[in-house]
This record gives sequence, structure tokens and C-alpha cells, in this order.
Amino acid sequence: MKKIKILVIEDNRVLRDDITTMLNEQADMHVVATIGSGNNVLLKAIQKKPHVILMDVGLKYFKEASVVESIKKNIPEAKLIGMGLLPLQADIVEFVEAGASGFILQKCDC
Repeated sequence: MKKIKILVIEDNRVLRDDITTMLNEQADMHVVATIGSGNNVLLKAIQKKPHVILMDVGLKYFKEASVVESIKKNIPEAKLIGMGLLPLQADIVEFVEAGASGFILQKCDC
């Protein structure tokens, strides 16, 4: 079975590790890399060629819309999904207008 390759971009280490564990438990998914912060996002994405990139919309060190645009320019086949706990509607719209495929909330009423 061919697995969906996923790149997780999340600056919260605990959340990043939990997302990775959860996704890797799925038979058809595999997290090929994780990124916490820094400028190596595009380079890592180009190297790993993920099918899906899960990206936190509240990253501290760079503007997410510009990262989305760069990734879509260099890896147009990759699907970018934004994640956020309490995003502003404007942030979601900007993210999707930059080329993201969608957005999910990081909220659980467990």
C-alpha cells in the first residue's frame, strides 16, 4: 500500500510529536519530516516531497502566507492544510488565498 507522505510544521514540540504519532498510527499515512521553526521549511519540503503539509497558522518566526506561496510554486502537487487553535477569519482567508487547500481547527472538546 502506498502511504501518504506528510510534513508537519508546528512550533509546539508536544503538539508536533502528538500529531506525528497519531498520523503514523494510520496504515496509509507516514510523517516524513517535522519542522518546529526556522527558515528550512521550503528546503525540507523540496527534499521530502510530501503529498500533504500540515502547517500551524500561528508560527512565530515567519509569515505563513509567503511560505505557502513558496511551497506551491516549488511543489505544486503538495496539498497544504492550515491548522490553528483560535485563528482569525482573515488569517484563514489569507492562508487559503495564498494557495492552501484547506484549514482545520486544533480544538478538541474531549
